[in-house]
Amino acid sequence: MSPPMPCRELCGVLEKAYAPKGNRCPCGLLWDPKRGDIPRGFLGATGRVEDVRLVLVKAEPGPAGDYGEQESYGKKAKMEPSDWIAEACSQSYYRLSKVAPFNPATDKRPVHHACMRYILNVCWPDLTTLDQQLERTWITESVLCSPLPKDGKRDAHADIDDDIARRCRENHLEEQLRQLRRPAIVAPLGGKARRRMEGLRVEGVTVIKGDIYAATPRSFVPNTRHGETNEQRLAKVVASWKRIAAELRTVGC
Repeated sequence: MSPPMPCRELCGVLEKAYAPKGNRCPCGLLWDPKRGDIPRGFLGATGRVEDVRLVLVKAEPGPAGDYGEQESYGKKAKMEPSDWIAEACSQSYYRLSKVAPFNPATDKRPVHHACMRYILNVCWPDLTTLDQQLERTWITESVLCSPLPKDGKRDAHADIDDDIARRCRENHLEEQLRQLRRPAIVAPLGGKARRRMEGLRVEGVTVIKGDIYAATPRSFVPNTRHGETNEQRLAKVVASWKRIAAELRTVGC
């Protein structure tokens, strides 16, 4: 069964991302559905738009196939924007739902989706299922597409041109946030997402300031040059994610 689609207000914004020009998305990154390159990485807001109180903003989708699985889109002969959105959500939901949440007591370097499950559990302790949590949460990307390959190779840690990132933020992320009907907490996960959100021009949302670590295994690598231990790094990462939950409490969630 396919996961529920985002609410119609957010789908209306996302549809604009599915108007490629040749082999480029509207913001200038790669469009190659058969190899997994389309705007993607979003999930949630599956109830009413006014129920969304938390927005988790990641940097960008990793390179297609980055999780060791074949990634391909465009199952229909004629794809409408809503079809692309449904396929992208289905892929995101499958990956998120199949892993157990990160356990700080036992997991030393968890995978991305386990970290996301942990963040959702910390933020919504009274909601016992992923589907319930996704009704209140919108998960999205500061840039909806993966970085362009360099010399034919994909790099999960490559950056994206600042002009492209700004264009994607203005055309997509800011428009997504403008659809929200109630005060919402916006948490940029990691330095790239935080930097790209500087200058955000949206009223009615509270962007958490300071460092919140990305939900990736790299976040757990200690800074050994400054004598940081694995345990100290783990504590910093977990504390930063718990700050999101604390901010949510300030708006009555």
